Amino acid sequence: MNPKPSRLVGAITIFLLCCSATSSLADPKPPRNGELFLTKFYSRPIQSFDRIKFGGSIKGTNYSYPYSFPNTDIRTSNRLIFKLFMDGRLDEYVRIYGKMKLRTDLPQSTVRTRVIPQEAYLSVNLDDVNIRGGYQIFSWGVADFINPTDRLNPYDYSDIFDFEKEGIPALSIAFSRGLFTLEGVWNFIPDESELPARDSRFVEPFLTEIDNPLFPIFGAPPADYDVTENNLAPPKRIQSSQFGARIRATVGRFDLGLSYFNGYEKLPHPEVIVHGVDPTTKAIRVTINEVFFREHMIGFNIATGYKGLNLKTESALVIPYHTSHNIGAAGSLHYKYVVGYDYTFFDIFDKHSFTINMEYIQEIDTEKPKTEEFGRLFLQSLLTRLEYRFSEYFKIRLLNIFNFDNHGYYLEPEIVWQPIDDLELRLGANILDGPSDTLLGIFDRDDRIYTSVKYFF
Repeated sequence: MNPKPSRLVGAITIFLLCCSATSSLADPKPPRNGELFLTKFYSRPIQSFDRIKFGGSIKGTNYSYPYSFPNTDIRTSNRLIFKLFMDGRLDEYVRIYGKMKLRTDLPQSTVRTRVIPQEAYLSVNLDDVNIRGGYQIFSWGVADFINPTDRLNPYDYSDIFDFEKEGIPALSIAFSRGLFTLEGVWNFIPDESELPARDSRFVEPFLTEIDNPLFPIFGAPPADYDVTENNLAPPKRIQSSQFGARIRATVGRFDLGLSYFNGYEKLPHPEVIVHGVDPTTKAIRVTINEVFFREHMIGFNIATGYKGLNLKTESALVIPYHTSHNIGAAGSLHYKYVVGYDYTFFDIFDKHSFTINMEYIQEIDTEKPKTEEFGRLFLQSLLTRLEYRFSEYFKIRLLNIFNFDNHGYYLEPEIVWQPIDDLELRLGANILDGPSDTLLGIFDRDDRIYTSVKYFF
């Protein structure tokens, strides 16, 4: 899937508007030392440096694969990620914030460098009301790993092991009074998640086995495929707007949340259409439509804690709009829930600590058979994360996901060390396996070991 330059243009435009707004709202006093100007033609400073904060990070990662990628002997790759943010506060009411990411991969990608605007917004607080406009990232729900109710933002899945949310152009309004919050979000233009490049190791394979319609006259099942793909993403226009709303409240020991979303799925659901055999090439002609259906989502979550034990549950009822496309159980009404807990044991062996975090994920479909695709890998899974912290600067982690539906699994052991402030070193691995006719089994040759160095500034 190609990069989306419209995001970058939109983020730059919002950023410049924010700068313009900052300039016009600045105190019209004579310039002082330490104040920032756009050009020498401006008679007013944008803002003093003590009210604008810049920061970010630069991270380099090396990946080593035990198995080579098809048609190449390359077993190593490198990635450089540069992040920069700006946080400006004019006063206690007005805030401007911007965050961008530059990512470079070498080799194994036709899209070697991407500039991704993650956030760029203007926020205004008016007593109990907060109004925010621009590129934003929203985090809904209480689960730690997979949030069924968190459906506003797309993700960058160009690396299926290391994915991250992307911002969307939106207007959000939140009203808070005491322990009660009501929030509404309008996403002007929908966007889909970024999938791996076509020459990547992580391209989702074509799993459906199609019998040769002319067997045994020639060929053998399955025959070669002549595949045509159609991306049916929603049009980038305001008529395709998405909406979301949620209510949060604290009642005694319980944090409660009720949410609603009306918008599009962020990952495509494949519709496979078989046209027959091409008499010239003797290949089966197949069309794959990548369908992004619109849906209603009604969500509920609750979280509580007692003596260090944190309990949480989150659920979503998804009601897809009617579609003429045949996408199996994914296009039917389904219910997904997560239940989990976390607890930390402190003061183990000279102030060491140990944290255990477990969540169970279940999706209930009203139609069969179940559809296995990239966005529905864990339909019935147990996620466990263990972390042993030797000190503030050194810890070891283990993430394990086991899928009871097909007995596939994912493991991610990791060592994290901060030898000095602002410098972080990581050593870890991504390991997965499963039956050969599942996605976890297909990707089992993508196990890897990684080392990374990250510097914060």
